[in-house]
Amino acid sequence: MSNQEEKFCPLGNGQAACAGCTINQTIEPTVLGAANPKQVIVVGASGCSIVAQYIYPLTAWKINFTHVIFETTGGAMTGMEAAYTALKNKGRLPKGTNDVQVLGIAGDGATADIGLGSLLGWLERGDPGVYLCYDNNGYQNTGTQSSGTSPKGSHTTTTPKGFLTSPNAQGKDLIRLALCQPATTYAAMTTLSTLWPHDIEHKAKEAFEAGREGPAFLQCISPCPRGWGYPADKAREIGDIGIETGVIPLHHVRKIGEEHVWYLDYLPERYVEYWKGGEIRQDVHPIEEWLKSQLRFKDLLTDPAKVAAYQRRVDHKWKELRRDCEPYGS
Repeated sequence: MSNQEEKFCPLGNGQAACAGCTINQTIEPTVLGAANPKQVIVVGASGCSIVAQYIYPLTAWKINFTHVIFETTGGAMTGMEAAYTALKNKGRLPKGTNDVQVLGIAGDGATADIGLGSLLGWLERGDPGVYLCYDNNGYQNTGTQSSGTSPKGSHTTTTPKGFLTSPNAQGKDLIRLALCQPATTYAAMTTLSTLWPHDIEHKAKEAFEAGREGPAFLQCISPCPRGWGYPADKAREIGDIGIETGVIPLHHVRKIGEEHVWYLDYLPERYVEYWKGGEIRQDVHPIEEWLKSQLRFKDLLTDPAKVAAYQRRVDHKWKELRRDCEPYGS
C-alpha cells in the first residue's frame, strides 16, 4: 500500500464549499495534528464549515461530528468531554477507543461575537480540548457582514464603504482574549501560506498535546475569495502577503508553570532590524501590498490618511509582540 493510500483523510466527498474556499485546508491539517485523528470528536458551530461539510442528511466527515448552534461551541465541548469521561469511567467505551480528544470548530462570528461567552466559559473551566477558530474576517456564510475580527476599513455589507465602523473599533485580539484565562495551555496564530506550508498542522500538533492538560486555542486566518475579493486560486499567496507585511504575525504562546510564554515563529524582513533594537523598515513590504491584494480594501486605498493609520496599527502590534515574545529563535 502506498503512503498516499495509507494517509487518513478526515473529510471525504459530498462537500459544498465555494470555489477557492480555504475551510478544508484549515480544518483537515488541524485534525491530522492529533496523535490519533480517527478518535477526534468534532463539535462544529453553524457557519461556513457546516455548509461546506455537513448539510443534513449528508456529511463529508469520516469521524464523529456534532453540529451545534452558533453560541454553544464551548459549552458543547465541555459536555462532550464530560460524556467521554463518564463512559470511560464506566467501562462502556467501544473497544479500541482509548485516546479521544475533543475539537471545537467555529468561525470568527461564532467565536468573537455570538459565541464569545461560551468560549470564555470553556477556557475558565479549564476543560481539556482544542478550539479552532477559522477566521475569515466576517460572516461570510450569510453574505459578508462585519464580525468582531473584520479589519477596520474593509468592505462588508454592513460597512459598505469600509468606514462605518466606530472610530475606536480595532477588531478583537482573540489570542489575548484566550490568554485572559490562566487555564489556557496553548494559543497560536496561523494561516495558509507557501512560506510555512505546514504551520497549521505543526501548531495543531502542539495544541492537541497541550490540550490534554487544559484548553488550547488556535486562530487560523482563512482567506475567503468571495468575501475578500481575490482570485479563487490565490489563497496561499494572500497568506504570504499577510505574513510578510506583518498583518498575520505567526506566533504561539505556551503555558509553562503558571506563566504564558510568547514565541515568535516567523520574523518578516520588515521587522528584522527593529527586533534587533533598530527601526522598522518602512521601505520593505508596506501595508499597501496587503490592501491592494484584495478588493475589500478598494475604498480604504483612496484615503492616504486611513492607509497610514492601518500601517501604524500593524506596526504597533509588532511592538507589542516584541515586548511579549521570547527572543526570536528561542
